[in-house]
Amino acid sequence: MEEQALLTTEPEQAVTIPPDQTVADGAETVENESPGDLQDPPFTLPIKFNKQEYQLSVEEATIYAQKGMKYTTMEPMLNQLRTLAEAKGQTVAALVKDLCGEPKDETERLAEEFRRLRDECPEVDTLDKVPPTVIQQAQENGTPLLYAYLRYHYDENRRIARARAAAQTALEASVGTQRGEQPSSPNPTVAAMVRGVWG
Repeated sequence: MEEQALLTTEPEQAVTIPPDQTVADGAETVENESPGDLQDPPFTLPIKFNKQEYQLSVEEATIYAQKGMKYTTMEPMLNQLRTLAEAKGQTVAALVKDLCGEPKDETERLAEEFRRLRDECPEVDTLDKVPPTVIQQAQENGTPLLYAYLRYHYDENRRIARARAAAQTALEASVGTQRGEQPSSPNPTVAAMVRGVWG
């Protein structure tokens, strides 16, 4: 008989007889086997990660599956970190280290930022050429020195443009000065009226 026979001696214990052994006429020739020998080996899930193969138990596979699901929820933030790191010319690890690392001494931070400012704006070769309000803004708000400097020049240029526009508007509206000087570009209507009154 090439069949596998199953003998039971007690209700809780079953013994499996391999097909090459037979039981003759009711005689028990079964060796005593422990129930632990009959169990299948524990289930493992083979995976390949980072060019290495691993055998994970069900518990380990469950943990890694949960971590993978958590990664999908955090992926947009990771993409934002990658974009920010790329914009700063850093790796994500370096960016996180900068953000979470020990705070730099304020003087050291400003010295690094001044070197960057000098690289971007060659006309600023010494710290004396940086307006005090720029340094103050960089210290108080934590604004990078380069951005504070560029913002200062942008605001100054806007202020100058507004002052020029206001002066031009005042000049065009003026009929003359108290010294009798005529405006540089008189309005023809005003000029005719002045000639009519003053002769």
